[in-house]
Amino acid sequence: AKATTRVLGIYSRITVLDPKNQQAQQRYMDLLYDHGVNLAQVPLLEQLIEKSSEFLSLDPENAEALKYRALAQVEIMKRKEVEEPKIHKAKYDLDAALQRAPEDGDLVRHLSLWYAIRAARAKDQRSPEVVADLQNSSEQVLLDYLEKYPDDLATRLALARGLFLNNKRDEAKATLAEVVAGVKAVTDTELLTQVATFLIVADTTAAATTEGILTTEGLLAAADILNTAYEQEP
Repeated sequence: AKATTRVLGIYSRITVLDPKNQQAQQRYMDLLYDHGVNLAQVPLLEQLIEKSSEFLSLDPENAEALKYRALAQVEIMKRKEVEEPKIHKAKYDLDAALQRAPEDGDLVRHLSLWYAIRAARAKDQRSPEVVADLQNSSEQVLLDYLEKYPDDLATRLALARGLFLNNKRDEAKATLAEVVAGVKAVTDTELLTQVATFLIVADTTAAATTEGILTTEGLLAAADILNTAYEQEP
């Protein structure tokens, strides 16, 4: 933690001393985002929003700063309740960032997540029709992207998760089978770990017990995938 704080401090000083150094800005935002997400540190994500906003004020065309501000806002939404204006600001930034980079899968997955969070929190306040519309929007964003980029396994995994959470078990099972089939070509150990984790969750949830196992020998498949990940990055 101390090492991370020191490194962040170094990049913070560089961006102040050399405000046009976009390479330093990029690295600084990378670090804030990675540590904010992986360590579930909302203050780091809030810091990222502040810094990316500063970088955008210096250069309104800074697409990476806009992207990171959008991602950070959704990641905070996932971790705590936020005010309605901030929810709409997150959507505005996502749409603006996607206009600049419509091929960016990370942005697409976070747009889907935005809809999913809205749906989850609307269940006690809105009509079932409103919740269903939000859930469908969350899925459709991913489906539209996969039509253009069918080999994007991270997005297909996000779709499987969404279908599973929306209780669309048959569709989730079919999508997850596609994910497992595509794992052989993956070298990203983080993505492999995410796939394995979801396989374990899907096979150990209460729904799997009452409705039948979602996957085919999911725990064994998860073990194989984890072994592959460890071999690539021991």
